[in-house]
Amino acid sequence: MNRTTRSVLESLLPTGAPVPEEFICLACKTPDASTPEFAMWAAEHRSDLVGVVMPCDCKQKAIAAAEADQQRREEANLPARNATFANWQHDESSAEMWRTVEMWATHGPREYSCLTLVGVTGSGKSHLMEAAGRVMLDRGLNVRYERAGVLLDHLRATFDSSEEQSLHDRLDWYQSRAVLLLDDIGMHKQSDWGEGYITSLVEQRILDRAPLMVATNFVNADEMAASWGDRLASRLFDRHSGSVRVVVSEAPDYRLGTS
Repeated sequence: MNRTTRSVLESLLPTGAPVPEEFICLACKTPDASTPEFAMWAAEHRSDLVGVVMPCDCKQKAIAAAEADQQRREEANLPARNATFANWQHDESSAEMWRTVEMWATHGPREYSCLTLVGVTGSGKSHLMEAAGRVMLDRGLNVRYERAGVLLDHLRATFDSSEEQSLHDRLDWYQSRAVLLLDDIGMHKQSDWGEGYITSLVEQRILDRAPLMVATNFVNADEMAASWGDRLASRLFDRHSGSVRVVVSEAPDYRLGTS
C-alpha cells in the first residue's frame, strides 16, 4: 500500500463503518474507492468518505504506467500522418529499403546500429522512418524523431532561453533516447557550429551502438562532405566497419507523379 493510500485510510476508516470486502482489490489487497459503487456506499454509510476517489494500489500503478506511455509517445515527436509499413506504396525500386527498415525496426538493430537511408526527395524515406518509429514505440522503446534543421534550432534556442536546461543537457537528452530518427540531412550548407553538433551526436551514438536512423538525399559521401563535412560523411557512408548499413532507394519523387 502506498503512503498516500495508507494515510487516507488510516485517518478516515477507523472513524466509522469498515470498508466492505467487496471494495477491497483481490490483487493488491487495498481498498478501491474509485468506483460508483463505492461512492453510493459512502453516501449511505460513511459521510466522511463522500468525495474520496482513490484507486487501489494496482489501479494507481496502471494509471501511472498509462501516463508514462502517453508521455513517451508524445516525446517521440512522430509526424501525424500515421505512416506505417502496411500503407507504404512501394515497388521494386524501393523494396530493398522497405525490407531493411522493417527488419531493423521489428527485430532490432543487430549487426549494425546505424541505418543510413539514401534517396531523392519524395522517395519515401521519411515514410519508412516514421513507420519504424511507430513499431519501435509499440515495442516499448523511447523514440525520438527529428528533422536535422529543427534539431539544430532546438539546440540554438538554449543559448537565448531562460530555461535551466543547457545545450549539453539537451544533447544528453537526445543521446538518452533508445532510438534516434534523424530525418532530412539535406544539401543546404551548414555552419561549422551546426555541422559540429550533428556530427558529435551521430558519432557518439555509433560509438555507443545506440540505434540511429538517418535519411539524406545525398547520393554519396563526397556530396555530403561538401555541405556537412568529411567527418559526418565518413560516419554515415561507412561501408566497412560493420556498424553502419547504407541502403539506397532508386524510387523517383512520387509527388511529381513520375512513378
